[in-house]
Amino acid sequence: NMTPSHNPSNYAGIKFNPVDGGPAGPEITSVITRLSNEMMKDFQREDLESVEVKKIDSVAIYNEFLHKQGTIQFARIQKLLDEGRLTLVCDHVHGATRGRPNAILGNPQCLLCLRTEDDPLFGGIAPEPSSKNLEGVKRILDQSKSWYRLGCIFDPDGDRVRFYDGSREIDMNRFGAIAFHYMVTWRKEKGVVAKSVATSNFVNVIANKLGVPVMETPVGFKNFRPWLSRTANPKGLIAFEESDGISGLNNTLEKDAQFGLLLALEIMATTGKNLGEYLDDLYKEFGKFYPSRAGFEVDKSLVGAPLAAQVMAVADKAKAGAQVKVGDKEKTVRELLTVDGVKIIFEDDSWMLIRPSGTEPKVRIYTECREETEKDAMFEAAKSLFFNK
Repeated sequence: NMTPSHNPSNYAGIKFNPVDGGPAGPEITSVITRLSNEMMKDFQREDLESVEVKKIDSVAIYNEFLHKQGTIQFARIQKLLDEGRLTLVCDHVHGATRGRPNAILGNPQCLLCLRTEDDPLFGGIAPEPSSKNLEGVKRILDQSKSWYRLGCIFDPDGDRVRFYDGSREIDMNRFGAIAFHYMVTWRKEKGVVAKSVATSNFVNVIANKLGVPVMETPVGFKNFRPWLSRTANPKGLIAFEESDGISGLNNTLEKDAQFGLLLALEIMATTGKNLGEYLDDLYKEFGKFYPSRAGFEVDKSLVGAPLAAQVMAVADKAKAGAQVKVGDKEKTVRELLTVDGVKIIFEDDSWMLIRPSGTEPKVRIYTECREETEKDAMFEAAKSLFFNK
């Protein structure tokens, strides 16, 4: 795939996917990189011979795949569309998802599509599923009088999605938990849930009560392969990450925004609830979580191994049972994870994750609290642990 993804156009490059369609691991990409660098040493531009170009209908192939796999219950979605009580808005941000919801859903009258024009610069914005970029979707749904309302924004290569239901924004931290709860309680599916270490622990609390194992991995969708592969045992019901990527049972090994949209529609069709209503039900049963992320720069000399070592040193000060000062409170560490940086989980289910950037002189801080007022204090506490204060 030749794409700059969500980055500026001068970052244009090549992504490689192996035959199973999943993300390529370092055992593949490192070889490609090495061979490419060797070839570039003696590269001379030559005129290429003419080649035969074969056109395929990728939407039809994908649609056939979805129906064959059977995870999405299309009959339920069709009933929702036929009722005429839904307003559906999709913002494509000039990307590869253009035309796909129309084709998969049979071009329903309730569907409105935004930013469908060709524009390789994405209108001059950072084309990611952010709160700011959802404004067009929000304006339409805020004025809608429909019983059911669903809006979403895709990133340009169609692997990330974020939702809005006319009352609130629903990012993947929350939608992943909704989707998992639905698969277990409404669909009665058996399996596990997979999430990255930087993703909300909202789903952990739900899974623990339902008796379902949580597979918590380093950041990067490729780490979900063991539970998304065709031969996986147990299988991942839902696999999702904080940066708005999702896939699930019998679907692609790569994150898939269209899968997220279709599953959201199925949830609404089956439960008779908008996503925000479903989320409120989960809040009543499991309580609220308030995730946030931030970061700070460090000296350039720390990039790489020195920065990773300083982050890992935090683990020595936050072992299970240790006390950490957060604002005016002393919190007890319940669990410590070091699969990707240092994640400190407290007795009250709040947590902080300290991760080094692999390419920049930056430290990334992820936190999640049970009380919204603790956000700033959690960040400052994590920063203090890093600087050994």
